[in-house]
Amino acid sequence: MIRNHLSFAGDHINSRLHQSNIQHHHAGTCSWLLEDAHYAAWKNPSSPTDRILCLSGPAGYGKSVLTSFVIRDIEQAAAVAYYFCHYSQPCDEPRAILRLLVGQLFNVYFERKLPDDDDLCLQVSC
Repeated sequence: MIRNHLSFAGDHINSRLHQSNIQHHHAGTCSWLLEDAHYAAWKNPSSPTDRILCLSGPAGYGKSVLTSFVIRDIEQAAAVAYYFCHYSQPCDEPRAILRLLVGQLFNVYFERKLPDDDDLCLQVSC
């Protein structure tokens, strides 16, 4: 019930972009990031200032592919929620984006077969 309430059409577009990024990833590329000190600090933050990983660069330089690489790197150890802002889909609906992120986290929760928390379900559905 909660997952149905949280899903919307943007889920599929976001997921397709991530899958496309993974398909465009060439073996051996992006692995340099695993050795980068800034990435290591972000992955295991010791302070609040280490919690943001910022990628910037011109279109076509591989930011989205690198981001999907990061998602795949950390999703085995942690719940990951992500949103790809793409030129074909405006990023102007904060509530929809938040629903997408929360829905992804709920999917991780249920896919890992964690015990259902009835109190949590009641609080969220209200």
